[in-house]
Amino acid sequence: MEGMDWEQDVRTVAKQLCGRTFCHYTGEGALYQGLITETCGYSALEGRRENLFHEAPGTIVLWPYRGRMITNIAAHEYEGSGLVEIRRVMQGDELLGPLAFTAAFQLEGLDGVRIRKTGGGVYVAETPGLREQGWRVADVLKKESHPHHRVAHWLLEC
Repeated sequence: MEGMDWEQDVRTVAKQLCGRTFCHYTGEGALYQGLITETCGYSALEGRRENLFHEAPGTIVLWPYRGRMITNIAAHEYEGSGLVEIRRVMQGDELLGPLAFTAAFQLEGLDGVRIRKTGGGVYVAETPGLREQGWRVADVLKKESHPHHRVAHWLLEC
């Protein structure tokens, strides 16, 4: 599959995103790449920043948290709403949480930017060989702990 189809149910996109490689090629020639190892999908909460959940599918939505930013990507079907949070990314030997990922990949100024289908700017690529190495995407959603707006929680595990 070339590129991601962001116009799907947020649960589906969150699962498909986990195990892919997130890439940011800056205008200065730097390339940041990392394996997405954890994602969460969220549906809109009425009145709580609801407008952020209705961005065009494939749009980066930065969510402020404790003076820093968390990277989300709008993902939903036609006239739907949803965001996929990138919770963990493996860059080399370092596992980055959501705040560290946004900072390390220099994404702070990219709120509202669309993700490209292939190379250049910000894009998501397939990660070849994961299944052959024994990796799989596991559903770790615990509904009792997040009964309201978290609708998906995926983790890459071996």
